[in-house]
Amino acid sequence: MPIDISMFAVVGASVAMGDAPDEVLRAATTETASVEDDGFATTLADLGLVPFGHSA
Repeated sequence: MPIDISMFAVVGASVAMGDAPDEVLRAATTETASVEDDGFATTLADLGLVPFGHSA
């Protein structure tokens, strides 16, 4: 089992990168863009934690 999934079990909300294995994507509560498409920064912006151009 990928470590991501064991961490997801502990937190209330989880975000998987778009290029994560299918098992991780299924376990996450939210999926974001891939690393190459700035998924981490996009998620932080969507949560209002940082300014970033991809925020909705």
